[in-house]
Amino acid sequence: MAASVRAIGGTPRLIHTKGHIYPEILIGTLNDLETVNFLIKNVLFINESYKKQIHYHIDEHGQVWLNLDYTAKYPGGPMMSEEILGL
Repeated sequence: MAASVRAIGGTPRLIHTKGHIYPEILIGTLNDLETVNFLIKNVLFINESYKKQIHYHIDEHGQVWLNLDYTAKYPGGPMMSEEILGL
């Protein structure tokens, strides 16, 4: 998934948790996240994300990274593990 994100010009990173690795995609600012949140919940994954939260991390530079954990049913879905062991 990270290679696909990179191939179309996005910036991915891999998150390492206990027994699991998943990708995140760089969204940008919190304003950009509002746009992504709207698209996920109202256009692309309406049923899957209905009344559900969008999960993301904010790095030390204030950049927003959207969870793409493949165990979730929609981009920004719940993470398998909250504890990050490495990037």
